[in-house]
Parts: sequence; structure tokens; C-alpha cells
Amino acid sequence: MLVRLFHRMREKEFRRVLGSIFAAKLLGAVAVIVGMNVLGSFIFQAAHAEDAAAIPAYVNPINTLWTLLAAFLVFFMQAGFMALEAGFARTRETVNIL
Repeated sequence: MLVRLFHRMREKEFRRVLGSIFAAKLLGAVAVIVGMNVLGSFIFQAAHAEDAAAIPAYVNPINTLWTLLAAFLVFFMQAGFMALEAGFARTRETVNIL
């Protein structure tokens, strides 16, 4: 396979096509990075809170507890969906489903 690649690299047309593909991919990556930075500067503005001391102390633990509970529910949802799909498949295909 490498011998074939080295043989094709001697052809001028192949080098031109390979160079243009590489340049297009590089330009696309640069465009995505620039777009992310420009879009991010418009969307992700800093939120200036008026009074951070007015937030009750129990809000942060409640948010953490809710996030953990939701994560555990997602884990059990995946297991339930796996069991559902395994029930629809034949016995010999169950290992592939799991």
C-alpha cells in the first residue's frame, strides 16, 4: 500500500489534487475555529449579578443533588432501553444488542 502511494506521489496531478484537498481541509478547520470564536464572543457574555450575597446557602446543594439524581436516572434509562431492545430481538442476537 505504501509502495502504491509513493508511486502515485510521483504523478503531478495526484500531488495537485492531494494538495488542494489538504488546503481545503485546513481552510475549513480555520473557518470553524474563527467562527467559534466570533460566535462565542456574541453569545457567551459575562452575566453581571447585582447581589450575589442574596442567594440562599441551600441553593447550591439542591442543584448538585438534582444533577446527580438526573444522571442516575439516565443510567437506568439506558439499562431499561437495552432490556427493551433485547426483548424485541432473537435470543442469538441478544449479545449484539447488549
